[in-house]
Amino acid sequence: MRRRELLVAAGGALLAACGPRGATMATAATTELPALAAHPATGRWPEVIVRAPAEVREAYEYAVDSYAVLRYIPCYCGCGQSARHRDNFDCYVSQPRSEGWSILDTHALN
Repeated sequence: MRRRELLVAAGGALLAACGPRGATMATAATTELPALAAHPATGRWPEVIVRAPAEVREAYEYAVDSYAVLRYIPCYCGCGQSARHRDNFDCYVSQPRSEGWSILDTHALN
């Protein structure tokens, strides 16, 4: 994890340095992503997903692009109340973000 943190910090510093004059440190802070951040279009997946079995990886790949379908499929594993999942999409993605990023949920790993 330390290497990833270093790369994120270096990228944020580079963005701040290349940004408009008078840019604040908030610019660098907004570029930091959680450990479970994924960007499927560029093939960037969290390490825990990369190391998962092929079926799990394929399920996450499908899920991040299938909100329109998965939002109508309830989760039947019993996590709904404890994890506050509304539908099957929530078992895979905790926060869809802009520009193709998603923050994944580890619930579907098991």
